[in-house]
Amino acid sequence: AYGRLLRSRPRPPIPLGEAVRRGTASLLASWGELSQRHPQLRRYLAGVAFADAGASTFAVAAAALVVGELGGSGTVLAGVILVSLVVGALTTPFVTLASKAAGRRWGDAQAGIVPLKVSLCYFAVASALSMFALRGPGALQLIFVCAVFWGVGFGFYYTLVRPVCFFMVPVTSSNRFTGLYGLAQVSLSWAPSLLFSLIYDATGSLLFGLLVIGGFLLVGLCLISTVDIEEGRRQAVAASGPHTANAPQSPEHIAIRTRDQSAKSPA
Repeated sequence: AYGRLLRSRPRPPIPLGEAVRRGTASLLASWGELSQRHPQLRRYLAGVAFADAGASTFAVAAAALVVGELGGSGTVLAGVILVSLVVGALTTPFVTLASKAAGRRWGDAQAGIVPLKVSLCYFAVASALSMFALRGPGALQLIFVCAVFWGVGFGFYYTLVRPVCFFMVPVTSSNRFTGLYGLAQVSLSWAPSLLFSLIYDATGSLLFGLLVIGGFLLVGLCLISTVDIEEGRRQAVAASGPHTANAPQSPEHIAIRTRDQSAKSPA
């Protein structure tokens, strides 16, 4: 009985070095498959790396602007971030409407990526224009108006960026590509803050941090605009098997398909 008890004990944990080696090997294998069999998804993830770096720097830029440049308090900073988050959450129903409209106009494959590209363009322009709007008098009050515009950009971007990615991911490899997607999100997260600091040292103004955010968003937009979403879907289907050819992209697209099929069926 004691021998069976010893044999039933859980295995010892994998040593840290071995875990790192296995994780690195898996990541390299996934990247090799991505480069060879999914070039459209590779382009998309490159765009996500830049776009997410810009979007995720918002909190740092907002803190620097409110406290360092405009002389606001921590309460004002919390209010700006809260407004952006609330507006972003309230934007979600409009994202669904935009996705449905794009699907009707350009086809189901374009239902996510078209509003995503529009939202990136809008987000980049709104960030850049905010720099000029916040240079004049009353900037501390005007920043709450800017927070509303930023919140709309947040709502559209973060609602769409992941579903569009997984529209091009093979169903049979979703776990491995989830890791690559997460890596793309954080791979350049350090870059905007570094540029932000360098520009501040050179100019003495924190407002230029908004241009940094807009620049990263625009680079992400340019890279994502080169993606052929329909070809990316075909590559995913070829890697998964023909049974996934008509797999929808998101719950919104399930509703679109159901509605369209109901409209085509005889009464």
